Amino acid sequence: MGLAVQFPVPIGEDEDFHSLEQRAILGALEPALDPNSGTENWCEAYGEATVLASAWACTRRAANQAIPTRMIEALPGWETCCGLRPVLEDSDYERRQRLAAHNRALVGNSYGDLEDVAARALGANFEELRVVDPADHTVYWPGINPGPPSLEWSTNRCRYGVVLNTNALSTNASYDAKRDAVAVAFERSLPAWAAYCVGVGSSFVVGIGVVGKTYL
Repeated sequence: MGLAVQFPVPIGEDEDFHSLEQRAILGALEPALDPNSGTENWCEAYGEATVLASAWACTRRAANQAIPTRMIEALPGWETCCGLRPVLEDSDYERRQRLAAHNRALVGNSYGDLEDVAARALGANFEELRVVDPADHTVYWPGINPGPPSLEWSTNRCRYGVVLNTNALSTNASYDAKRDAVAVAFERSLPAWAAYCVGVGSSFVVGIGVVGKTYL
């Protein structure tokens, strides 16, 4: 059995709303009226189909106002309700992705949820979400297994690492905007006892890594 292949653009001769409506109207006219191209009936059907196709398009556009990644008119209102404050440099795509990440964070905070939140916030710049391997878990408890000074009560079990790439992020400002988008989403989805870090690369090397940017 062959595998179905999905393409990013439609291929073939799929009819649009206008063509479908016009064909339906012309079909209803037969056999009483001549539906052939160039006749008065054909022209009237063309105009009526234009009105109906516009109504279909408006209906689909209205339905998209409930989907963050497709919003147009509803986007500013949702941003206000969710406490998101876009700046002039933000593209519509970035604003929609940020809203989608915010709404996704309301669903839950399992590993899969957080991975999806980071992917929505970063888009093509998302690489992976990391957690500490259970074999490397460390748990410090005062009076039982105290940690070093200032870390007497700490653990790495509840830490998440978001790794991103800098593709198309040509300036520090563009990188900071992506990192901040993850921070906003994670702050609203992680429980108080969990922590996270965001960065590029695989590990921080003294003298080579950039503080605040290279992954720790």
